[in-house]
Amino acid sequence: MQADFLKKKPRNNLLTITNPFCLLIKTRTPTMELNTIEKFLLIAHHPEKGRFKIPPIHFKYGIAGAILLELSLRKIISLKEARVVIEQQPVTIDPDYPIFEEIIQSIQLGHRLHKPRFWIQKFGRRPRKFKWIFLDGLAKKRLIRIKELKFLWIPYRRSYLIDTSSRQKLIYNLREVLIYKKPKTEADIAILGLVESCKMHSIIEPDRSKRKIVRQELKQILKESPISEILAATIKQIQMGEFKTGVGKIKFIEPVSHTETYSKIFTKVTFDKDDLTKTTLDMVLETGGYYSMNYQTIIHLLKEQDKEDLINEQIKFISQEMTIVSKKLENDNPKSFGYEPYKITAQVTSEDFVEKAGDKYLFKVGELIGPQQEMYQDNDRKLVLENDFKRSYHRELTVLIPDGYTITNLEKINIQNVYKEDGEIFFEFHSHYKIDGNTLTIICDEYYTVLEIPTTIFEEYRKVINSAADFNKLTLVLEM
Repeated sequence: MQADFLKKKPRNNLLTITNPFCLLIKTRTPTMELNTIEKFLLIAHHPEKGRFKIPPIHFKYGIAGAILLELSLRKIISLKEARVVIEQQPVTIDPDYPIFEEIIQSIQLGHRLHKPRFWIQKFGRRPRKFKWIFLDGLAKKRLIRIKELKFLWIPYRRSYLIDTSSRQKLIYNLREVLIYKKPKTEADIAILGLVESCKMHSIIEPDRSKRKIVRQELKQILKESPISEILAATIKQIQMGEFKTGVGKIKFIEPVSHTETYSKIFTKVTFDKDDLTKTTLDMVLETGGYYSMNYQTIIHLLKEQDKEDLINEQIKFISQEMTIVSKKLENDNPKSFGYEPYKITAQVTSEDFVEKAGDKYLFKVGELIGPQQEMYQDNDRKLVLENDFKRSYHRELTVLIPDGYTITNLEKINIQNVYKEDGEIFFEFHSHYKIDGNTLTIICDEYYTVLEIPTTIFEEYRKVINSAADFNKLTLVLEM
């Protein structure tokens, strides 16, 4: 029996799908089915990160212009005597975007006809609303994914491209029109107007030497569509009106040293003499630089209960099953940021880190450094990896070995992976130990001194990242 959803009548002149295997293809919406706003969002979106590549001022007026251009392409609005007028009022413009009806109604209810500048400024005041309406639409078409996140219990969203090929096809098509004189459509001209007004030339043509050609062609092409030319010019005028001009200089800002952005853990482990599966951890957690910025600068603004919950969550990052016996927070004043580390001292008890196996005890010491990033995939890296900042980690674990017991596999602690160029260390993970009587001290140092990781050394970077993940899985064996 054929599924009901395959029997529905086609919409928007799309072909009826009778073969269920074709449904998988249809869900990957071809770029020709995208509207102007969706195309603008895809082109302006960063191919890898959850953000856009154009400045906010270009984005907010760009999306407003894209809305008017889309209505113009659908023959719903036009310009008469340089003012926006409604040509027709369709019953349903786009069932996927009811917002179009709201926009048209807003234009219709105006007391008088307005120039494009008025509507671009009006719609430009609500860029966030329009952005997420159309990003949600792209998510339904499986071109992007939206990630729901929280920062200090404040929800926010990020969008990421699922498949960059749709974006690349759009850019490639525009480049063909501009550089190789490919026949253009009205939809192409509309998008090119946004490229010109929002200064997306470098996105369309990365080669700086060809951008002059791109700019010259854009000016000629826009003359073929008066409304696209007028809207592009209007958007640029509004953007310039919001800028304060001055004499500027471009300088490279040196990144902060890896020693100034750090995370340190000092933990003393004591075993219960009557039951070795029970442990007491005396912990000192310190962070500085970018790692402490999000806490030191705002934690004083939180309500007491929220502050308490945040501190508990930071202590329990190793294991949620730990019981907090005592805790103390230091340097939580914004004035401490950049001068003193954000510091938590705590004592906890846990039964998570030791398991009994016959007459032996398995001590999961690696888990005391907390969860670690893993990069075990076999895929080849295609692009340069960019770190947000240089950073370092120091973990010092002091283990009081119970009387009568020895650890039989201490050599597993020794892990080292390092990458150097011309004697300069780029990144390293090194764990080692020393033992003095019944006191075992384990030291793990990990640091990254460069921001950009070229594909040529990515495998070396992956080895260092995975060294920390390997240590996280380390289990020591205690025997009588």
